Amino acid sequence: MQDAEKGLVTVLPYSGMQGFSYTLFFGILSILLSFGKGIIFYLPGLLLLFNAKVRERINFRFETSPGWIIFGLLLIAVYAKWWAWYGGNYWGPRFFLVFTFPASLALAVFINNTIKRKLMLLSGISVIILSFWVGIDGYVFGQLLMDQCWQNNYALESLCWYAPEYSALWRPFVTGEIYKILSYERAPFAIWQVLVLSYLVITTMLNYRKRPTLV
Repeated sequence: MQDAEKGLVTVLPYSGMQGFSYTLFFGILSILLSFGKGIIFYLPGLLLLFNAKVRERINFRFETSPGWIIFGLLLIAVYAKWWAWYGGNYWGPRFFLVFTFPASLALAVFINNTIKRKLMLLSGISVIILSFWVGIDGYVFGQLLMDQCWQNNYALESLCWYAPEYSALWRPFVTGEIYKILSYERAPFAIWQVLVLSYLVITTMLNYRKRPTLV
């Protein structure tokens, strides 16, 4: 059973090994930045935690909350070493779903406060739009038309991890399914999300420089 707990041999240099055999450096890079599994793309709200005012509003400070910081870093470090760091045939970085809570809180705080700097405004709106697209894509499309990644004993599975054209987030644009979204039975969810997104973006822009004492 232990011998079976390993990846298949593919073109990748660290494939076919078992246990916690993956190179830590590349594992961390993949978990954070890979187009198909990267936390940065699937949980962009976490980026807002780098803003001191956002952290203050949710009472999250690096100096007073070391436990959460250590937990998050250790979680990434442990899974980065595992040969199956990508979480198998699954949409997104499933090992890090716990990060959705701080990401959501950061988004809520950002939207509900005034922004003084234009760069912060544009960055925050980009994060909001990407966050909503993550939700729409996951619920409506999932891993549609990505079968090529798992054919021939997963020989090309790495395409789903690293190539943006095969990433679950951007695949609908490549296949053209995004233009057929209204034909899906889950289209009402997407329409509702677009309406909510529009409202939140407009609200955020109206808050720009409204009260000079906030974010």
